[in-house]
Amino acid sequence: MQRKFVLLLICSLLSGAAIAAQKKKPAGRKVSTNPAAKRPEAAPVAKISPVVGTTVYLITRNGDKLSGELLDLSAYSLRLKSGNLESTISLETLATISFDASKLTENKPAPPVSENFSTEAGVAFKAFQTMEAETKSGSDYTEYGKQLTELRRGTEKFIQRYSGSENVTEARTVSLLSGAMIDYMWARTIWTLKLGGNGTVSESDNPVVADTLALYVNLRTVTAVGDRFSADKLIGNLWKKASEKIAKAAGAIKQ
Repeated sequence: MQRKFVLLLICSLLSGAAIAAQKKKPAGRKVSTNPAAKRPEAAPVAKISPVVGTTVYLITRNGDKLSGELLDLSAYSLRLKSGNLESTISLETLATISFDASKLTENKPAPPVSENFSTEAGVAFKAFQTMEAETKSGSDYTEYGKQLTELRRGTEKFIQRYSGSENVTEARTVSLLSGAMIDYMWARTIWTLKLGGNGTVSESDNPVVADTLALYVNLRTVTAVGDRFSADKLIGNLWKKASEKIAKAAGAIKQ
């Protein structure tokens, strides 16, 4: 399913590329009459997608809308510049990609979820809400670890079962809850790194720190302590991001 989705996105990009290329054709130039043999040998030129440099409009599977200048494109990801920030986005996380902003405003009724999904989602939401309450009640390291274990035990089968659903609402809900799970797991790892230290962590301490800062670019500034980062602020912000995803997931089912 994901591979098919990526191929569809690439086809969409290439069709937009043809239009972009036609619009940017340079005016005719005179052809040099000098023999090719007398010209200096040209250095090899890297192939660049004709859509690079154009503005793209994206909607992620989480429902977030993004736009910016396309800097690079591969079969797996794209690199986007929005304002002064650059970010790399996996194509598998995108629901829509377009070169026409108006297409992002189209409102289509979301398909209803299945009865089984609705029942199992209710159980999963209770587990996530219990975890959310744990983070807001001043949890300690041990209790947080126990609650995270319970959350994974109670929801991972649900996430795995419906992660490949053809139903857009189901897929989006599961994607959001899966993202919330990752936020909670990353927070646990950063909390472990904090123990026995001075309360700060570095990107070189663990890939999770680097991944967190890469995914949530704004945290780099708000958590910075010199050339390191406040572990407590990273943990708190990851909990906040998880809560936002849980709320969005609940909203997706109610729509």
